[in-house]
Amino acid sequence: MTVRACMKQRVISVQQDTTLEIAAAVIREHHIGTLPVVDHGRKLVGMLRLENLLALVMPDFVHLVEHFEFAHDFGYLEHVKPDPSALKGAVRDIMEEPISVLADSGVLRAAALLHLRDLRDLPVVDAENTLVGLVSHVDLGVALMSGWELPELSSDTSP
Repeated sequence: MTVRACMKQRVISVQQDTTLEIAAAVIREHHIGTLPVVDHGRKLVGMLRLENLLALVMPDFVHLVEHFEFAHDFGYLEHVKPDPSALKGAVRDIMEEPISVLADSGVLRAAALLHLRDLRDLPVVDAENTLVGLVSHVDLGVALMSGWELPELSSDTSP
C-alpha cells in the first residue's frame, strides 16, 4: 500500500513570506499542527509546526513538559501571549527544513519517518517535490488496519 492511498489530499499550506500572525491564525482556525511551507509553484520548501510558534512565547515549554508529566496545571504559562512584534516576522524566519515522503512510497516508510523524526504529520510530495498531500500517524495506522477482519459498526454503535 502506498502513502497516496491514505493521505489527505486537501492540504492547507502557507508561503515563506506569510507573517507568523497569519500562520498562527491558520493553525488555530483549522486545528492543525503542521503547516507545509511552499513556494509559488507549490514546491515544498519548509515546515511550520505548532511547536515552532509556541516556542516564540514559551521557548523552554517543550523541555519543561518532558520533565513535569505529573503537573496538572502550569498556571501562568497557560495564559502567556506573544509580544505582537514577534508575530510580524515571516514564516521563513522560524520554519524547519522540510521532511517529506514521496506519494508512491510505502506506508511503513512514512510511519518510520514520523517515528524517527518525532512528527505527527508528514508532507507528501510528487517526484518534482510538489506538495500533493499530508499524512498523519493516524492515517497510516488506519491504512495498516484496513486489511484486518473487524466487525462493521453501525452509526449508533458505541464502544
